[in-house]
Amino acid sequence: MVLDVKNKIYKIEAISMFKMTYYVEAKSEEHALDEYCCERENDTFKEGSQKHIDEVCSDVRELTEEEFLKEFDRENEYLQSWTKEQKLNMINVIDYEK
Repeated sequence: MVLDVKNKIYKIEAISMFKMTYYVEAKSEEHALDEYCCERENDTFKEGSQKHIDEVCSDVRELTEEEFLKEFDRENEYLQSWTKEQKLNMINVIDYEK
């Protein structure tokens, strides 16, 4: 991918919200809530359902190509071995000709 010299790279950060449902069998509501609070990060704690509620933009800022590549590597450690071209292909490009 070759970046258009007229275009810039922008990093948009967003917060995605989900409604999560869990079912817990317990002697009391307090015990159910304690179990949820203590075990929800555990892989064995089962999720009953989830529903996406919304996504809200929290920040936007301009990046140079070098800044993009550094941030991409920092935020996606498992993809650091990708080539520069593969990383640049992760940028959403607006087609102004449409």
